[in-house]
Amino acid sequence: MKVCQAQSGHVTRIVCPYHQWSYARSGELMACGGMDMDGDLDRRDFGLHRVLTREVGGLIFVWLGEDPTPFDDAAQALGALLRPQGLARAKVALGAELRGARELEARLGEQP
Repeated sequence: MKVCQAQSGHVTRIVCPYHQWSYARSGELMACGGMDMDGDLDRRDFGLHRVLTREVGGLIFVWLGEDPTPFDDAAQALGALLRPQGLARAKVALGAELRGARELEARLGEQP
């Protein structure tokens, strides 16, 4: 499911295309598309959770757990390997939406 409908850009709200719940960029639930008909839903209980992120060499790493594993040594090693690749200058050559592992395997098999 796509959260961002465009290839790039900026948004003032994040909207779930399935549920139509919308969130401020801070993660606060702003609206919940018909789920609060009687007005007793406390939106503070349904905000997005903060996660730790780290950019290394043009790639973004996300930690979803409570206690992050130390990453500095890996970041340093990866940064040294990724720096010559020039990912900051990279352009999207092909965009495709894959619907599962088999489709991904088929697409990878097509690569020269």
